[in-house]
Formats: sequence, structure tokens, C-alpha cells
Amino acid sequence: MPVFDTFQTYLLVVNMSALLLNAWHFYLRSRDGRDYVGDAVRIMLLAAGGAAGSLLPMIVWDHRTKKDNALLHVLTLALLVIWGVAYAFIYVCPPDPAAFMDKLPVRRD
Repeated sequence: MPVFDTFQTYLLVVNMSALLLNAWHFYLRSRDGRDYVGDAVRIMLLAAGGAAGSLLPMIVWDHRTKKDNALLHVLTLALLVIWGVAYAFIYVCPPDPAAFMDKLPVRRD
């Protein structure tokens, strides 16, 4: 069993809750056409890091972009890129502050 640190656990919990909430929302909306979960709740989950979890239900149930869902589609993709870059900077290729300081054109005497 892999061991996750707190950031990875946080992203896992937020994305699973976004996945379940969006799947529940789209399933109920497909039955009677009403919105059960407000856009504000879904946007807060996206901003909290749940873009990856929100993407799968959008692909399955809400794949056509219309006027009423364009904001959520664009925001999901933008935040997926932002959280992906943040994850990459932390785990894949963390920046080296010493290398950055060596490239600055400042005299250090």
C-alpha cells in the first residue's frame, strides 16, 4: 500500500468528493432536469483542487458545451492545468533555489 503525504491525501479526498458530487448531480439532473447541486459548490470544489475528479462526470454526462455550462468547462480545464503544474513543482521537478540564485546578475562580494 503506497504511503501518501498530507498534500496527496488532500487532493485524493477533494477529487473523490468532487467525482461523487458531480456524478450524483448529473445523474439526478438527467432524470428530471433540475439542478440539485449549485454551481457555487461545484466551483468551490474545483478551486480546492477537485478538477480531476470533476472532469470524468463532465465527459460522461455533460460533454456538450453550451451557454449554461461553458464557465464550468473552461474553469475545470484551467484549474486542472494549474493544479497539475503545482503538483509537478512539488513532486516531479521541484525548483532548485541555489541554481536560481546563481543565475541572477547580482554582484555578491
